[in-house]
Amino acid sequence: MNQASDLTVTEYSVGEGNIVIRVTQLSDTHFTSWSERVARLAKLVINTHPDVIVVTGDAVSNAEGLSTLRKFLALVREGLPNTPIYAVPGNWERGLGLTGKEARILDEYGGTMLINQYVTLRIKGVKVVVVGLDDMIYGHPDVSMVKSLPNADAYVLLTHEPELALRAAKEGFKGLALAGHCHGGQVKILGYPLFLPQGCPRNMFEGMHRVGNTTVVISRGIGTVILPLRIGSEPEVVVINLRISSGQEGITPTSS
Repeated sequence: MNQASDLTVTEYSVGEGNIVIRVTQLSDTHFTSWSERVARLAKLVINTHPDVIVVTGDAVSNAEGLSTLRKFLALVREGLPNTPIYAVPGNWERGLGLTGKEARILDEYGGTMLINQYVTLRIKGVKVVVVGLDDMIYGHPDVSMVKSLPNADAYVLLTHEPELALRAAKEGFKGLALAGHCHGGQVKILGYPLFLPQGCPRNMFEGMHRVGNTTVVISRGIGTVILPLRIGSEPEVVVINLRISSGQEGITPTSS
């Protein structure tokens, strides 16, 4: 783990192979007004040296947060001018009706909002399919789409709620699924969260989990909601070292 002030980088290794794709995951930033903490977050993301950046929902908490998101992306692009950025909506964007505006801001900075869509990337000679599902609370996720993905060396599924990652695994998804939403419980007493929102299984609200042929990584995220504090659930940026051998079908989840 690395730390920059109150922001922690948690790093995982997934799969086997000598080709390493670094995926930096941001989740639940809940941007509102601008602060120096947002600038520190941008610097931290740049310093993870990602091949791909993904945002698993709840980037903003209000309309003012869109301006903060724009400034944040501008800083990231100064340090990472060509790194692909993909995002999915969370329940806050959907509930506030800000998904379209957020998608346009992402587009301004070379990012893409994936809503029941996938893209195929060629990175370091391997083929990676990135899939993004809509929010399950206010949106209309199409989990069945994971059954008809093209052949690739690795698959990365982006979803806001961990519950959708479980559904995708049941549909036969084989690969890496990234989620957020639960804030790691946000406030925990003796390791147990006081409250978990809809879409957060009681036994899967943070960290890495193996579900069938799927590795699910659930970020604790950055921001807060309802209560402006975290207890026993430090904010984090997640970095996944996705290890791939060209020509293999999917990935075999491991951890280190």
